[in-house]
Amino acid sequence: MMPSAYSIDLRHKAVGAYDRGERKSHVCRTFGISGNTLDRWLKRREERGNVAPVTDRRGPKGKINDLEEFEVFAKENRHLTQQEMAQKWHRRVSRVAIGQALKKINFTRKKTYLYQQRNEQDRAEFIEKLKGYGQERLVYVDEAGIDDTIDYPYGDCHKSQRDVAEKLGHRQKRISVVSGWRQGEIIAPMMFEG
Repeated sequence: MMPSAYSIDLRHKAVGAYDRGERKSHVCRTFGISGNTLDRWLKRREERGNVAPVTDRRGPKGKINDLEEFEVFAKENRHLTQQEMAQKWHRRVSRVAIGQALKKINFTRKKTYLYQQRNEQDRAEFIEKLKGYGQERLVYVDEAGIDDTIDYPYGDCHKSQRDVAEKLGHRQKRISVVSGWRQGEIIAPMMFEG
């Protein structure tokens, strides 16, 4: 059960005492309110000209009842965040309502990226070729960086499936860190743009 709002009379007395120069802590103790409550009333008076409680609330946000309609919507918009889905849904709903509806239709957040330029046959041939070399000859090189093609790494889909999305394999701008690893040691670390 929600507590009832403080009376207008109490609000005016507390704000008036503060205006007369009483310390905030003393005002709060005298009227049995928190410092945050007094701060809200002062802010409300500054913004709206009074300390009356807000009564023009819109009410609770709606739930999503038509799960078949929502599933179609979720499949079409799986690349969006839950907040973005809530903004795009045809009725006013919260991000939490979107999350609850996704759970009901067994969608989970996940995404696997595959490069558009990938070639699985070339990859398999390369792995086979590596098997012919001794470990002492192998140098593993890895790169990490930040680029201007960053994409939201999640998508919503049924929990039995994986959301697959394509992205460009090239970038416009990138700052990279590259390093090698050979027989348990890091070798030749470097950073560059491009």
